[in-house]
Amino acid sequence: MDEITMPQFMSKNPRGTGYQFRRGVPADVRTSIGKREFKLALGGNFQVASQRCRELAVETDRQIAAARASNTSQPVVTGEARQASAPNVLLTEVHEIDSDFIAKLHTTVIEQVRHGDKNQRYRGREAINVPEKLQEIERIRNWAAMARNGDKIAVEGWSGMLTSTLKRNGYQLAQALRGSQEERMLLIEYASAYRDALDTLESEYLGKNSPAAFSGMTLKRPALEPAPTQDVLRLSAAINEFLANLPPEKRSVNEKHGFVLPAFLEVVGDMPITELRQSHVKDFLLTVQKLPPRWSELRKRDNKSIRLLASQEWPETLALSTYEGTYCSSLRTFIKRGVADWQDVGFPTALTTNISYLGSRTKVERKQRALRTHEIQSIFFNSRMEKIVRSPEKVHKFWLLAIELYTGARVREICQLNPQYDWGEKNGIWWLRITDEVGAKSDPDVIKSVKTGKPRTIPMHAELVRIGLPGYLESLRKKGARRLFPSWAPTQGDAGAAPGKWVANYLRSIGIHGVANELGNAVRGSHTFRHTLLTHGRKNSVNLRCISGHHEKSDNEVADGYEDETMLLKLADMVVRLKELNYGVMLPVPAGPAGSLAK
Repeated sequence: MDEITMPQFMSKNPRGTGYQFRRGVPADVRTSIGKREFKLALGGNFQVASQRCRELAVETDRQIAAARASNTSQPVVTGEARQASAPNVLLTEVHEIDSDFIAKLHTTVIEQVRHGDKNQRYRGREAINVPEKLQEIERIRNWAAMARNGDKIAVEGWSGMLTSTLKRNGYQLAQALRGSQEERMLLIEYASAYRDALDTLESEYLGKNSPAAFSGMTLKRPALEPAPTQDVLRLSAAINEFLANLPPEKRSVNEKHGFVLPAFLEVVGDMPITELRQSHVKDFLLTVQKLPPRWSELRKRDNKSIRLLASQEWPETLALSTYEGTYCSSLRTFIKRGVADWQDVGFPTALTTNISYLGSRTKVERKQRALRTHEIQSIFFNSRMEKIVRSPEKVHKFWLLAIELYTGARVREICQLNPQYDWGEKNGIWWLRITDEVGAKSDPDVIKSVKTGKPRTIPMHAELVRIGLPGYLESLRKKGARRLFPSWAPTQGDAGAAPGKWVANYLRSIGIHGVANELGNAVRGSHTFRHTLLTHGRKNSVNLRCISGHHEKSDNEVADGYEDETMLLKLADMVVRLKELNYGVMLPVPAGPAGSLAK
């Protein structure tokens, strides 16, 4: 494939390993973006690489535009707008978005874009390449058009630039508006204004008259009152604010942030955010690499600081996956939030977590595996399970394991099922609905979550119907239960936290937990059942990702996002696939209403 047929910025990797995206960062925004070049691997599939390249071209256009908006495109229209960036001035909260505010924002955005473009032309060291500039305008304009037409991803992509523009002019959205339909409307209006500004720029570069004259009022702060003299925002306050505003449904991710960021503060020390440097980030990430696994337990036991623990010699230190997936990921998220929310008060914009891992534990560790048939037999046929299946008070433990085995669903997804409406029968097919929708009769203690963000309806396997799952669900519905296992209390909204721990402990008690295969992958907990369903399905030449909730990807990831899977794969089609799943084990019929509905 000749390079001439490739999209702009795409080229063959000189190492012969596929394609790459390479784009130089303009000199006027290198300091803000923190690099001289955008460079990413695109893989070896030409079609996928081409599509990804086009997406990256739009994304880097937005990054460059945002950097220019932050650095040079402050509209010089009022003294008030200049003062609004000062750290000792309070921002005016916007509690209502009316047509007057939208009109003023529209004018402000247009002046901002035009002024920033003039600054680039007047202050740039090199002359503007007009064809490249027109291509850049077209890409950003297309992204703005998608947002104006309501594309969810495109709309959310303008959030950072809207926040920056409002703050620069002395405003911020009230907390009640964040994430609301009103904010979404404002983002669409912002993108629309940006598109109008780009239309004007294009006309100027082509030597044509502007398509329209914009002469409205810009945003003006109603009354600028200096805030009481106070210190610059400190790192500790920024971290506390970040942790206090995490989305509650992402419990596991939030726990990582609550663990990593206080450790970062301890290692680098508290300071004004204006003094935070790349050297602090590097120091922290190099320090944590030297810590042993479960170092927090040692710290509590020995009452030692993080630095002191890191200075000791340990036979084993943090694994690469932990370093990147926990420490780098958490710090990267905090830095991104800092740039979006606090750059106007001095948060540095060029920090990066790209600090190389220097340890030796680079292999994938603690990966789980599928259960063998004899292991499934031992899980459901032993003295402990005999007592569980005979006891109405304990039988829910059996049902958890059985449903995990035949759905491959995540433990949280299973345990948050609401017996009032997350199951039923249609055309002779019994089904379960895995969704994050709250519903009319929701459990106030449960925060529903679907990891992929895509709800799915799946058929019950014939074995689940045979042993009486519909009858068990109906009995819970009649009792008014609003989660599948009322005996297990949710933990911070997660209905699967306690049940997941029970599964791991149960596997330990029967001697299966930790038993590894020849690759070192072992049985460790509920996730083992996901491996089991997919592996045994593949063994029988059937793809069961539609059941487990794994996305079935094609060679075009963008097209995948537009496809309606409910039309592509009907419930009856899933039943056909699921019939091929046979573990070679007949489960015991437990105590309780044993399937009277299914007969």
